[in-house]
Amino acid sequence: MIRAWFRNTFFLLLLSILLAACTHRVKLYDPLTYGPGRKEGTQVAQTGFQETRSIPAEKIRMVIKKAKDLRLDIKKIGDAGFLEPVEVEKGVVLSDVFTKNLMNCFELAGYEVIPIDTFEAASSVDREKVKAWIEPEIMRFWVELRLSDQALRQLLNLREAEGDVMFQVRLYGPDRKREIWSQIFEGKGNSSRAFRSLERSINSAYAEAMRELYKAISDQKIRDILQK
Repeated sequence: MIRAWFRNTFFLLLLSILLAACTHRVKLYDPLTYGPGRKEGTQVAQTGFQETRSIPAEKIRMVIKKAKDLRLDIKKIGDAGFLEPVEVEKGVVLSDVFTKNLMNCFELAGYEVIPIDTFEAASSVDREKVKAWIEPEIMRFWVELRLSDQALRQLLNLREAEGDVMFQVRLYGPDRKREIWSQIFEGKGNSSRAFRSLERSINSAYAEAMRELYKAISDQKIRDILQK
């Protein structure tokens, strides 16, 4: 029994060392259209983005700044167990993708959003048409997968992965000095389909948080605040 315990402990330690040097990468889908389909990798539209809303003829123009990433480790987005880090695909920067998705969300809700570099190159007349600045902050973007208590016997018997996404969106007036609105949005996701669950969980959480943002900025109260 003691020999078996040492064998299992050694095996676990060796596996931990090997996996610690690995990186598990997941793909981030567009949160505005993401939804788990019947087959792996398929997507279906989220119903929250399909609602018919009346969009005014004259759109409110806004400038969006690149999202500020407040996480301690901006490279890592999760833990796959045995110290194996989870990251996004190579060449993908989370803050860049997040900013683009946020911009698309505002435009889908009926706003005109321009990136800051476009604003800086615009004429003074066009700059004066800006009603607000969007300043987003990534607070949490994490997914975690833990082995079950019987991991030494059944290494593929994995507990469900849990994704957690939280971000804040602040709106400032044209002078960028007065904050006129801010809100924190959070989404959670979980899946138990082995290592594929990491990707499903973080994308589900991301889509849920973005859906909450869409609902908030589609409210007429927000438009009224921006038009004052």
